[in-house]
Amino acid sequence: VHPMEFDSVQARTPVKQTRVAILILALTLHSIFEGLALGMRTTHNSVWTLFLAITTHKVVIAFSAGLEVTRNFHPEIKPVIICIIFFAIASPVGATIGTITTLIQTTHSSKTLAWVDAGLECIATGTFMFITFFEILAKNLKEGGHNMMKIGVMLLGFLVMVVLTYVNGHKH
Repeated sequence: VHPMEFDSVQARTPVKQTRVAILILALTLHSIFEGLALGMRTTHNSVWTLFLAITTHKVVIAFSAGLEVTRNFHPEIKPVIICIIFFAIASPVGATIGTITTLIQTTHSSKTLAWVDAGLECIATGTFMFITFFEILAKNLKEGGHNMMKIGVMLLGFLVMVVLTYVNGHKH
């Protein structure tokens, strides 16, 4: 039996496929906003700090999203490839738009740039929190088994990101 065929009959329902497509859309929008925030950074240190943070969590999210897409669209390959392409190009597109926005806004006050940057960070954080708590965490806790360990690992991940931010001297 092929590893992806263990639940292919259950997984291939239109409702589940629609839910996964919406998840990928939300992750893609989140990645665009992350890229915007990255592109709007003005110091070398802040670019690398945010790049590290984005890369750290995007690797895990990409792996999980890839599994969900493959599980719910197998054996159809076209929707899987489309989802992967959109998710993969979202951060670079956002970073490009953010960089262009920053270059254009250099003629305006830095206060305007700070407000735009803060707004984009809020949207990116909100989408990340929504996906984390309402899509990924809720589904994993619903499955049962080792729920305290799952929450502990999640909190450990948040703690690692806080420590990385503190060590790099993150300031607003």
